[in-house]
Amino acid sequence: MWIVPALVFLSVTLPHLEQGAYRKDTGRYAAVALDAFEHGAWWTLELGPGRPYFNKPPLVFWIHGLVLDLLGPGVIAARLPSVLCGLAIVLLTVAVVRTMGVGRAALASGVVLALTYEFFRRTREISLDLWQLAFLMLAMLLLVQGVRRDRGLLIALSGVGVGLALMCKPFVALIFFPVALAWLLIMRRWRLAAWLGAALGIAVLIAAPWHVSMGLLHGDAFWDQYLGRQVLERAMGKINTQGPLYYPFLIGTTYWPWMIPCFMGFVVLVRCPRSTIVMGIEKRLLVLLTIWLGVWAIVLMSFPDKRPRYSVPIYPALSVFAGAFLVCALPIPWRDRARRFTMTIWIPMLVLGFLLALLPVRVQRGPDPEWTSLFAWLEEQGIRTLYSSGISTNEQGWYRLETGVWPVSLADEMREPVAAPPGALVLVRDDAPEPPVGEVLFASSGGRLRVVRVTDD
Repeated sequence: MWIVPALVFLSVTLPHLEQGAYRKDTGRYAAVALDAFEHGAWWTLELGPGRPYFNKPPLVFWIHGLVLDLLGPGVIAARLPSVLCGLAIVLLTVAVVRTMGVGRAALASGVVLALTYEFFRRTREISLDLWQLAFLMLAMLLLVQGVRRDRGLLIALSGVGVGLALMCKPFVALIFFPVALAWLLIMRRWRLAAWLGAALGIAVLIAAPWHVSMGLLHGDAFWDQYLGRQVLERAMGKINTQGPLYYPFLIGTTYWPWMIPCFMGFVVLVRCPRSTIVMGIEKRLLVLLTIWLGVWAIVLMSFPDKRPRYSVPIYPALSVFAGAFLVCALPIPWRDRARRFTMTIWIPMLVLGFLLALLPVRVQRGPDPEWTSLFAWLEEQGIRTLYSSGISTNEQGWYRLETGVWPVSLADEMREPVAAPPGALVLVRDDAPEPPVGEVLFASSGGRLRVVRVTDD
């Protein structure tokens, strides 16, 4: 029940973990995390010397920074904690189902989640959403075990998971409390519902010290960036805006082949209104997962800033409906085949994983050749420190990981433009807001990157 989903998940995540580059925000996150340990910037994170990084809480950066500090900068060191985090989510999903269901339903749910593309591909990056989900799944496990054993203390301890999740991303983890409250009230467990107040208190005790101290240390500068830009401006659609059909289209195009059994699992639940056990799982757990999906759907659909990684919290719940239907609700001949499939799929997946690892197969696009040529030129010239203009913070992070130092930013999304001093070497993109004028020392083959020596005037 535990080993099979774990082996399947590792088979699709470990092969060629070294391939590719620092995808999306990973370059920035990895550099900030490494700085936390190398330069002691672990409480007030820094995006380079003297540049506080107020965007996110620090817990994920502490975890990845420790591994990067021990193993050295590289994509494997950056991704390995994400793989372990994804594995933990798979096993926590199995544990949640096993608490209120049969082992075969738990095993199948874990296998479906392990083979969900939009879930396992998050391990190729540093994903705050993945870590937030891991701690929320811990909170959910404590919640269902508290109800199963009728122990309010376990429900109170679910606040530990929520508090740790709040140290991964701002405020989103608080969704857990309305979901848990609605579930307990529907089941008429009034006494246990009162323990959610203690859970909330524990969550606040875990998350408040860092937030309060940052406000005291940095004042409005922290709150304007952390609460203003990162929360309010995203909620108002000032950073990114997508239409209401973004997530239905994403799930409809990527959640295969699990879409059909997942839908049929919901149909079975609706058609068994008086049953206490549905598809080998206590109906009350399926009700909890339905509330979870409904609340997340409302939040995701109403939030204008939509990205694929934000949908990660829905996949464990969807996998339970798909997995339980396959092994507990299909007609008996097909059900037996589905059970054998979920119990034996680790064998072909393990073979496939070994073959992918041994063969020179490209499973991920390589680093940008313009940047690799730049790093080669810098090493040849013995140059490390550059100014930069028009270089994104993610690219600045990659530069820091490759060279050991941050470029001195003249203009990016985190800083107002400033002037480069005469004679400075400036790394410039062709879309820089005010590209400096001077002698071009390096130009990449694609023409997007240049190193310019600024003229005296």
